Amino acid sequence: MKNFVKIGSLALIIILPLVSGCSDGGTTTSAKGVLALLNTAIEKNDEAMAKDACTTGFWKADRDPGNRFFSQAVRKKFVLEEKEIQIQNDRAVAIADVIRDGKKVDQLFFYLTNSQGKWAIDGMDESRNHGKYYLEGILPARFILDDYPSNPELQTLGEKLIQLAPELKAAKDDEAKFKSLLAGVLKIKYSPVSGLRLLLEVADQELNLVSNYWVAPLERGAIEIRDKSGNEKIFIYVLKEGGEWKLLACHTGWLASDTVLRDY
Repeated sequence: MKNFVKIGSLALIIILPLVSGCSDGGTTTSAKGVLALLNTAIEKNDEAMAKDACTTGFWKADRDPGNRFFSQAVRKKFVLEEKEIQIQNDRAVAIADVIRDGKKVDQLFFYLTNSQGKWAIDGMDESRNHGKYYLEGILPARFILDDYPSNPELQTLGEKLIQLAPELKAAKDDEAKFKSLLAGVLKIKYSPVSGLRLLLEVADQELNLVSNYWVAPLERGAIEIRDKSGNEKIFIYVLKEGGEWKLLACHTGWLASDTVLRDY
């Protein structure tokens, strides 16, 4: 909007910003503008601006908070290069490359929400599969698998796999027998032996089912198995489809939220 102010015979044109936020580097009135606002905040080391681009919940979240990302981005001199923005009703997913010293070092997915006309970032991760569930309102912006409850059926599946583990290991060179042992228990899309290789490696140890995590809207979950010492940890990620349990992945290390969202 332009305002004309006349001083003597000289007319001055004053440009007034049409939107809230930073007039020269982003706005909170659009999903695209919010990402630009965060980028400007990083470039200018402006914490107040960065905070305005985020929801209160994301800015100081217990895990992967916005304020920590902002501090890291300022310290490492990141620049966000927008690649794509998908919008569905009051939710949006912004995909951005992370540029450092002129080179792409990562790609991030920002989950935005619109409340009373103001867009803000409510979560962020590196998952390629989270966005479609977020846009449909199935998953929140901050998807953390171990926040989800356990499930009795998943518990039973985990106990059955532990029980079968020694027999499966003994049959690892006989694929027909291996598949027979798994029949009605767990379906594996590719090589069944390879799919459960990590479980077979600890099959001779005393194993305990520590916990399981069930994402009911997706009918997907994870089983956490440890040996008696607690040093060996196996995470088995599954989905239930058509009454069958199907293997998504079998990993060691730590519980990974993104793994349970994998395509089967």
